[in-house]
Amino acid sequence: MRPYSTNPPIPSPGELYPEYGHGGRFFKAVRESGAPGIIDFSASINPLGISKKALRAATDALSLSANYPDPAGEGIIDKLAAHFEIPPDCIVAANGSTEIIYLAPRALRPESALLHAPAFSEYKKACNAAGAKVSAVYGLSFKKEKFLNAIAKTKPEMIFLCNPNNPTGELIATDDILDIAALARRIRSVLVLDEAFADFCPGCSALLETARNPYLIVLRSLTKFYALAGLRIGFAACHPALKKKLLAFKEPWTVNVVAQAAAIASLADLRYREKTLELIAREKRYIEGRLEKASIWHFPSAANFYLARIKRHSEFIKTAFKKGVLIRDCSNFRGLAPADEIGYIRFAVKGRKENRMLMDLLENWNC
Repeated sequence: MRPYSTNPPIPSPGELYPEYGHGGRFFKAVRESGAPGIIDFSASINPLGISKKALRAATDALSLSANYPDPAGEGIIDKLAAHFEIPPDCIVAANGSTEIIYLAPRALRPESALLHAPAFSEYKKACNAAGAKVSAVYGLSFKKEKFLNAIAKTKPEMIFLCNPNNPTGELIATDDILDIAALARRIRSVLVLDEAFADFCPGCSALLETARNPYLIVLRSLTKFYALAGLRIGFAACHPALKKKLLAFKEPWTVNVVAQAAAIASLADLRYREKTLELIAREKRYIEGRLEKASIWHFPSAANFYLARIKRHSEFIKTAFKKGVLIRDCSNFRGLAPADEIGYIRFAVKGRKENRMLMDLLENWNC
């Protein structure tokens, strides 16, 4: 690991904020269209919206806004520990999991990093911003042996992996994740495992491994499953020794009182969780049936979104926008550049009315 005094290259504003770098550009779309009735399929958020209990808790917490939140989010850490059954001294509360994506390279200063692509673009940006040289293993489908060989050959000081992956929705078996974590530990490489969508796949998490592996950081987001994207809240689970290193570089007060209150109420709302899993499972069956009937290629997804391949995808995205529908253009994912007028899109699973609208658009486009 390099000392902190190393000066990293400064990305240009275009690299930091590309025009279509991410989905979820709802407010930008409203400004451009002038219409509030935008249906946002580009961000993979729970279609139920925020839990009613969480909304009440957030509203009540507004009265506390004159007070600073706990510097390290101590108010929510015990609740997270109890809910996920991990020790409190293994948890770092954060302003969304993206805060930790940037914090980990900044605090640990790796000279080299390895990731699987296509993947969330912020992994590479965060590592580059910290001065690390980034390499990638490409493949639409994850191949464990190929990835293990790349780790053994390059011996990176940091590894980023997403499970289930964004944008494919592919779920890597827990045993395979543990094999990768074991190799990373042997070569003293920190594995940053992003589980932002793991709540949609109950029982498929490496959270419990963090207390005994000082080279593993597991990221969790509360913004996807619990529809708290606008409040920004998530956390990292890691060994206490790693937590100490992260906190040494972490800004205080990044988790506000409203976000904490909403998150705590969301975790306690078990009926909301049941309804979410039921809805997503039902709507995924509907979507997959429609896609297969229309012969539209899509990647088998374990998450609440799909990666699909269609003709003239850029034109389709513009056509959908004119109808008030936002779709994620996946051209800027490494490894998903369009070819021969065929390109990739990603869309979220929403309610039946919205899903039917999107499937009708895709079927008409593909015929």
